[in-house]
Formats: sequence, C-alpha cells, structure tokens
Amino acid sequence: IFPVPLERTTSLQPGARNGPSAILAASRGMELYDEELETEPYKEIGIHTLPPIDTTDGGLGEVITELYTAAVGLLDDNKFPVGLGGEHALTPPLVSAVARKYKSLNVLHIGAHAELRHEYQGYAASPACTMRRVVETCPAVQVGIRSISALEGSHVSMGQEIAAIAPDTEQVWEALRALYLIGQPQDIAAILPYERELPDISDRVRQQAAETERAIRARQK
Repeated sequence: IFPVPLERTTSLQPGARNGPSAILAASRGMELYDEELETEPYKEIGIHTLPPIDTTDGGLGEVITELYTAAVGLLDDNKFPVGLGGEHALTPPLVSAVARKYKSLNVLHIGAHAELRHEYQGYAASPACTMRRVVETCPAVQVGIRSISALEGSHVSMGQEIAAIAPDTEQVWEALRALYLIGQPQDIAAILPYERELPDISDRVRQQAAETERAIRARQK
C-alpha cells in the first residue's frame, strides 16, 4: 500500500492530502476474506503499508519524479503497488511506472469528468488534463463520465466502439439465478436473448433463463 498525501493542483476544495489516511482508517472496519479466492489474501500473499511519501518539499515536477521512481522501485522488486491518494496529479507518474513494466497496460478510469484537455489555463498538470497524460502513455477506458467539454468531445465519435465486455457463462448463469429471485418486468428484455438456441449459449444457461422469465412473469400476477 503506497500512501501519497499529495495536494498541489486541487481546485474545488482542499482535503485531498487527507485521502490516504482516511482510507487507511476506514480499512480497519473491512472484513478481509475474499470470496472469489476463498482465502484471506493478507495471510496468503501479504500486504504491507509503506510510510506516506513526503510530498511537501520541492516543486510538483520534483514530486512527480519521486513518485515515478518510487513506483518503479516497487515494481522492479516484484511488488504490486496500490497507490492511495486523492490528488489527480499522482496518477500519470504511477501509470507510467506500471506501463514501463507491463507493455500491454490498459487503464480503467471511473469518474465524472473526462479530464482529456491537453492543458487548462496554461497548466498541463491541471486535474482537467489527468487522463490526457494517461492516454499519452497507454490506452484507457472511461466509465461514468457525465461532464465533458466541447474540445474533449471532439475526440469521441458517436457509435465508436470503446470496449466490448462480455460476461462468461458462469457469470451469466449466476446473474440469471439472482434475477429469478429479485428480477423485475423490465429485466425480461435482457433475459430473452439467453433463451435462444445458439451455439454460444449452453443448455444450462438457456434453461435458467426460461425459468427466470417464468418466475418474473408469475410475480406480476
């Protein structure tokens, strides 16, 4: 765990530097069993929390270089660094460090703003430019964007495929089982395709889809 209490480019309200300590404090209330791995990873793999990196000395460029160097060191030591922050500016150097080792890296960005400007008010390290710096290093998929400027929007074409995400058979079957219990009428449209006799739909999934549809319709009566 790599705490980075950085706060240099925050524009709306202060407090980003408190993010790492707040996350670590809240983590003490977490249950540590992983149901997919069927184990407690901290026992089998090991988790170590580093002291917070000093982000108060020097200019932002010096801090970014220090972050990159520290992350490269962890990766070269075959560690899996998890950066904790709140400040946008810490993301590009950490991504660059990971991309140095993993050449096929793709970034998943979950956020409200596209952050794809080349610069904002003459400042290339602005929070409005964070993902522009990232995609200069590796591809990225953005999810949840609700605010985008005209300039940023000009880089995206309507109908352009960004990513194709297909669940595997087991995920579909589990989802259908859940909908059997809590599904609503509006869910039926998503269930019907799995009732078709197609090569990539197993008999098990097809049967569960049919049973789920019947259960939802029965609840309507």
